[in-house]
Amino acid sequence: MDTLSSDNAVISAETSLPWHHPHEKHLDTLVELTFLNIHSDAIHDIGNDKTNGSSSTAQSGHSSSNIEDILNHALSKCTTAATAHTQSSLSSTLDNSNIYSKETSERLITSVLRFVRLQDRYLSLSSLLLKSMSFHATFLEDGKEQRQQRPVVELPRTKYNKPYIPLRIKNDASTADDDDDDEKYVNVYPISISHQYPHCGLARLVVTSTSTTSNPQNEDLKTNANQDTLLGMDIVVFEPYNTRLYTSATHFLECFDGSFSCWEWSRIRYREIPNNKKKKKKLFPKVRNKKSRTPKMEPRSDDDLLKEFYIRWSMKEAYTKALGVGMGLDFRSFETRLLDGIDEGEEEVFGTKTNGDAYGNNEDEAALTERSAVVDGAWDTILQRCRNEFGEDTNSNGEKCCITDNDKQKRMKVRGRVIYLEEHKEDELWDFWFVPLPGREALQISDDFSFGACACVCLGPLSPSSCGASDEARLLMKSMTLNELIEWHTGDSSESI
Repeated sequence: MDTLSSDNAVISAETSLPWHHPHEKHLDTLVELTFLNIHSDAIHDIGNDKTNGSSSTAQSGHSSSNIEDILNHALSKCTTAATAHTQSSLSSTLDNSNIYSKETSERLITSVLRFVRLQDRYLSLSSLLLKSMSFHATFLEDGKEQRQQRPVVELPRTKYNKPYIPLRIKNDASTADDDDDDEKYVNVYPISISHQYPHCGLARLVVTSTSTTSNPQNEDLKTNANQDTLLGMDIVVFEPYNTRLYTSATHFLECFDGSFSCWEWSRIRYREIPNNKKKKKKLFPKVRNKKSRTPKMEPRSDDDLLKEFYIRWSMKEAYTKALGVGMGLDFRSFETRLLDGIDEGEEEVFGTKTNGDAYGNNEDEAALTERSAVVDGAWDTILQRCRNEFGEDTNSNGEKCCITDNDKQKRMKVRGRVIYLEEHKEDELWDFWFVPLPGREALQISDDFSFGACACVCLGPLSPSSCGASDEARLLMKSMTLNELIEWHTGDSSESI
């Protein structure tokens, strides 16, 4: 298993979410992020960049029987979340063959095979297995992993098609068909999933208590103490525009004209020209009225423009997915702005004065000015801060040659503001994580290494009292292959989740 953290077992021993008093402050908030890179698993079927826009089998040189064999093996033992809950109320493990449903297996296999392109089939299967693993992780009582077969659990969906982990209520009066664990409990165990070839990822919020006290009541009702805390995730791959349909990146982005506000488009399309002129000290300087000066701007290059667009898009989609509505919310009805000097510098955040950093780390004006002179935009800042924090790995010749463990650990966290433009709603404060990911080309050893994708995870809305560093949530990451995830379900692997 190729982990993104120093410890393979990134899930804490107590993976279910214990009961908390609404005002209990002894909480440990963990955002568990699991990535699947399916390129190595699917390359024999998909080929190397041969199936874009083509049928599932035409150009890869392989038949679709391979993916069908994989599906029949991986989805041979399936069940629904409601049935799994019924079984788990009787046993700590889901090892009862009576819960397996042939009808569920056939339905899930059909849901994967309905996609024409092989890469979409692999993404669909990966998404299905990641959601199933999150279910098992949530309700695993003892935290001990043995080599055993685990059914693939099908999660229910809301009316907006958002998958969620239903609430388990150990009650003799409840049945698997009760509506009590329906959509009103969708945020009890927050998860969010996103995929774009070759990446598939799932974020899961785990809130545990560090207090030694417990509530004697409702021991069977284990819920997220922060049910108002929402979690969203989106993965974007920096794909070039189709030159047969569009003459330039600007032409391509016209398709998304109604998705961003005027201010956001300005941030996407233009970058500030660094002012390298040194001010000369004058003996008798002229006294002028201090007015805010509009910085000189220049259009971004096509490559820079697309990357900034994709990052800004991922922020919006992660936010709407956290709300549970996805594309059902008009993207132009709100703005997402990053603090910490990226979009906004010295700001008034819910009555708490901050100087460039929403976490209370003051940055002097000279350093902020120098940083802004070289970096402008979200993606520029992500790369710079990741390099500053984690360094840059090179080979003996000083060149990047392949993706390294150090690259896989890179991430940036920054606080952001969501501003509604057409409604009389107060601004919201959210935490955003950005995790650079390799592009398809970087998955193979190459002398031209570059990050070709990025995951955006958002957590919020944050309360006015959460502006301090003590309230920060932790982000733990790991990576798996599709084959490892299948083996974890089929019992061929004893790896811990």
